[in-house]
Amino acid sequence: MSIRVTFRAFKPIMLNINTTTLEAEAKNLIQDHLNMVVKEVNVYPPARAHRANGLWYHRTKGLSKGWRTQTGRRAGDFIGSIYNTQSYATYVVGPYQTEMHRQQGWPRLDEHLHRDIFRKNVLAFNKRIFKR
Repeated sequence: MSIRVTFRAFKPIMLNINTTTLEAEAKNLIQDHLNMVVKEVNVYPPARAHRANGLWYHRTKGLSKGWRTQTGRRAGDFIGSIYNTQSYATYVVGPYQTEMHRQQGWPRLDEHLHRDIFRKNVLAFNKRIFKR
């Protein structure tokens, strides 16, 4: 089971705006935000000796190789997705995070989404678009 977070970035209000430019700029805004999130989630917490179920905790660094992002449109909305292809991602940083991983210092993916920063950037984007 992998982990995926998809969010509706915003629904554009179509006026007299070049939609090709709007779409390219909107996708860039979303992609820049997703890149920031990926950069953060690729920072591993400090390694600590830990034993669970008789096994020592071992890092493979595979989680960092599994992050992917997508931007696009769905039903007129601009959307962005961040996901990890590793089968164990949901237990390390996802909704089924284990206590061991929490104790190791792994934050959950939803703690990295920075919705407040994204909202602020979307508002600035809208102001810039509508000044044209």
